[in-house]
Amino acid sequence: MTQISETITAVAPWEERQGHVPDWAVFDAAWYRVRYHDSILAMNGHVPSDDEALFAFWQRDGARHAQSPNRLFDEIWYRRVHADVENGIRMGVFESGFQHYCETGHRGRSCHWLFSESEYFRLNPDLTPALVRERGFSNGYDHYLTIGQRERRVSSRFLVPDLLRSALLEHRLPFDPDQGEFSRLVYADDTAGLRVTWYFDTAWYLERYPEITEAIARREFVSPLHHYLSNDAPTGYSPGPFFDETWYLDHNPDVNDLVRARGVRNGYEHFIRFGLFEGRSPAEGIVLAPTPCQDSAPSWAQMQNNPFVALVRDAAKRGSAPDSGPEQASPEHAASEQASPEQASPGQIAQLVALRAETLLPLLARTPLDFRYVGAPALSVIVVAHGGFLKVLHTLAGLHEGNDGTTQILLIDTGMQDETAELARYASGMDILRAPGASLQSCWQQAGGQIRGETVLLIDAGCRPFLGAVSAARARLEADRALAVVPQIVSGDLSVLSAGATLARDGSIFPYAAGREAFSPDVDFVRTCDTAGPGALLCRRESLQSVPGQLDRFEMLGDRGQVWAVLGLLLRQGAPEAGLIYDPAFLVAGESDGENPGEREIEDARAAIVRAEGREAIRRHFGDILRGYPPVISGSPESLYRSPRFGRRVLILARSSQWSSFRHRVRMQSLCDALVGLGCQITVFDLDGPGEGREESCGVRERRDEAGGLPEEVERRAGSLSGLDEMLRTRARGFDRIWICGGRTLSEAFEVLSGQAALLPEDGLTLDLRELQSHAEHAALREIDVSTGAFQAHELLFRSGIAEELRQLWFCQDIVVTNEDQAGLLEAFQGNRPVLLGENPPSVGGAAFEARHHLLFCVSEATGQDYEIRFLKWFVREVLPRLEGRLPDSVKLILACEGPLPSELSLMTYYQRIAPPIEGRGSFIALAKACRLLIVPDDVPGRPSLARLIAGGCGLPGIDSDLEESTSPTTTRRLDPGRFAEAVLRLYQDRDEWTRHSGEVRRQADAMRTRYREVLGGLVGSGEMRERASG
Repeated sequence: MTQISETITAVAPWEERQGHVPDWAVFDAAWYRVRYHDSILAMNGHVPSDDEALFAFWQRDGARHAQSPNRLFDEIWYRRVHADVENGIRMGVFESGFQHYCETGHRGRSCHWLFSESEYFRLNPDLTPALVRERGFSNGYDHYLTIGQRERRVSSRFLVPDLLRSALLEHRLPFDPDQGEFSRLVYADDTAGLRVTWYFDTAWYLERYPEITEAIARREFVSPLHHYLSNDAPTGYSPGPFFDETWYLDHNPDVNDLVRARGVRNGYEHFIRFGLFEGRSPAEGIVLAPTPCQDSAPSWAQMQNNPFVALVRDAAKRGSAPDSGPEQASPEHAASEQASPEQASPGQIAQLVALRAETLLPLLARTPLDFRYVGAPALSVIVVAHGGFLKVLHTLAGLHEGNDGTTQILLIDTGMQDETAELARYASGMDILRAPGASLQSCWQQAGGQIRGETVLLIDAGCRPFLGAVSAARARLEADRALAVVPQIVSGDLSVLSAGATLARDGSIFPYAAGREAFSPDVDFVRTCDTAGPGALLCRRESLQSVPGQLDRFEMLGDRGQVWAVLGLLLRQGAPEAGLIYDPAFLVAGESDGENPGEREIEDARAAIVRAEGREAIRRHFGDILRGYPPVISGSPESLYRSPRFGRRVLILARSSQWSSFRHRVRMQSLCDALVGLGCQITVFDLDGPGEGREESCGVRERRDEAGGLPEEVERRAGSLSGLDEMLRTRARGFDRIWICGGRTLSEAFEVLSGQAALLPEDGLTLDLRELQSHAEHAALREIDVSTGAFQAHELLFRSGIAEELRQLWFCQDIVVTNEDQAGLLEAFQGNRPVLLGENPPSVGGAAFEARHHLLFCVSEATGQDYEIRFLKWFVREVLPRLEGRLPDSVKLILACEGPLPSELSLMTYYQRIAPPIEGRGSFIALAKACRLLIVPDDVPGRPSLARLIAGGCGLPGIDSDLEESTSPTTTRRLDPGRFAEAVLRLYQDRDEWTRHSGEVRRQADAMRTRYREVLGGLVGSGEMRERASG
């Protein structure tokens, strides 16, 4: 470890250094002599040529006159930003800002206009102030200058390393990666005119304010950005054409008041920190969508990817900007000026695909595709060449991308003739079978005896699997023990051609979700489907080889879609207990016919006759399967029918805002996991509140990430009340159970649900009240050091809030709660006894006592300034000091938090015992399996800690503040930090005691999990089972 001096003072380069000295403390004589030449001459009569004399002058006179010792410390900026320092200097407490920074300021303040000490630790969660000091650095700035900038770390939105590096390359300026972007910018004069951030337009600024060029020439400022961030009239300048400082302050009086109170430097500081993410307008005529961010503290990704940056970046790419200032900037939105590209026609797309295949010919002529294999292949691929040479080559090229040398290619030539010989120039190692004029079903029959792999992929010529798609399908086939895996077939414009197929009792077959965007909410989940759509299918060899004899009965079928559907139905007939699984990751590019409308009309008339004959054949041979389907199904893509024979259909209704709650995410994950285990088909609908609306057809991957990993079998949808109304209408009687998360969700959706009551299940509405919002808000009011009833003043408000939340309780047949405390609370508001569902903690085990080391606290369960946050602060302030010297130095308190730590906890990272925030990121279960003790606040009756229950499933015992008896739910107790510390030590150090507690919490979790699954099975099952669960 590098040692650092106890007291930091300015150091001359020639002086002997004791331990590590930060670069910002080293006097730069050469720079100082040039920068302050005129001032030194005026004060001293001459400029010392000797560096030691110059250093002595700065110590005696220069520092007092606001002269910086080097480029890395800006004395004037430091005084202007920290008003208390300026006051201290005037009162004679400090001689300079540099003295203050060396003595105390370096522990948490920033000293340069392009570096933020607090943001450095927030944006780099693997670092803490305690950790960098432990590693021998004086502070975050010292760490950044020494190694952080070379590691491409960031601290300020006004310096984007990639942007500076690109600008240096564009202008052919030198750059040494070992120097770092910050040093390159600060130590050189050739970077002043470069763009280093999207939040400041250097060229526009100089053109708008020409006097700044003169100030830079007088060495008052080193660059336009330095002037903007350091001048003494911060509200007098705008940073670029898309932000108008005067307009922003005039139209946001609350911000104007904040600027006057010195809460922020100017309107732009407020905008980039808060206003941008609140959706405030930066200038007249510019409207930006809000960008929500956790705890009002954006991540680096959100800083660099938001509507405002997109607006600036687009304008920079086009080389356009308003001519005369912000007041003329972008009348609506700069992005709206860009014309949307014309949609390509199917014919154009088909032509592009054919051209792509042609471009492969020269390459493949030099390096042919090699499909040779040694031994028994793992995968056999049957390609029916019915569409010409280029289509076959297109498919083979896609198959080769994922070939690992264990693939057998069976190519069925139905009439390519001489082109087959030509194909040998471009691909080798294939088994070619000839079947001139044979139908698709006949080709499959002929190939059946030649299959050598255990797994078989059937694919049409012209279809091309995306890289990794076949591997994903094979993994799905093995993981789910599925009968076959059906792909997501997309066209060249990435619209869905089919995501499996839907059946009707009349024998009709419709491609599921045709026309929707790839990976839209309609198709981005794993599900059991009725049968296969045309194009591709993956199955086991034994399943396929049992089919050929039955295919003879369907030789008359002339419609490709019906042929593929029949194959899927024959597979289902052979193994009724298994199913066809659709997996969106099995992504295949399908072929577009590219016909013109006139040809299409004639072809459709012929195809209608062929399809009618096919429907009759399907009805005749698959009546046992079709019996469970509706008589007819609309061919509209909005009508996405899911058969109840594949499991109970459950709609879970929640509000989008609930996903920010750790408790809601945990409950939704466990609920969906359990329902999937029960074989249910699940749809989760996120109800957007006012101002939260997002397009229902986009962002499903983002929403799945927000949801924290719901099972991939869950269909995710979102929208407003009108979107919910439309879904219920188009899926009439499409759900067997509706699960509503919370009374406020029910109240918000009540009008839609009651209006569509005829389309809802008659006896299948469940209201989940395990999280009462009024109860949670009430519990957050607890105080740490209050020994009498702290809630009494809020009791009336609590009761009225509960009553409002439960106003529509009567609408649902089943009410579920966590425990007896919640049940007792609810019985006062309704006569029926709620169902005790409980929670579903994991059963994952964990490390043994000796392998566990750290303490754990779940920050994710806390929000804002609630009781959990206050308890954590109390624990760190009062209990941790009592553990010093009694716990090993390596033991840390890990703050489990899925995202950035709340801003009110940032100073907590200065404690030596607090682990870097990044160690608390990720899965709480993984942390619970590895830590020795959970620190948790006392529970409020009726609202148990989910962190405690999850930890119990991992065998992690908890220490809470429940060290004394509590007389009522509305009474808190005075906590004793000494007793708490002793309890921590006793359980941490005593192996036998820890093992006993670990086994006890694990058994409690097992019993709760068993009860949960039994009750849930009863709720989604028959009425008789539900009555037994309630009793």
